[in-house]
Amino acid sequence: MDQKRSAIKLALACFVICAVISGLVILLDREVLEEPWRWGILIFITVFVPVVNYVLARRQRPREGE
Repeated sequence: MDQKRSAIKLALACFVICAVISGLVILLDREVLEEPWRWGILIFITVFVPVVNYVLARRQRPREGE
């Protein structure tokens, strides 16, 4: 259960970081919003990276002796 909780915390932290970076990109370069594929990439990264992080953290096996 502790491993699941830490995986969720890691995924949430990663989501917040990706969302902040995407927000900064939008604030600094308004042209990103002109073409759908550009903001689609930002949304994809903001969602995909935390999900992959969560899955990898869940699959991590506990070390011997823990």
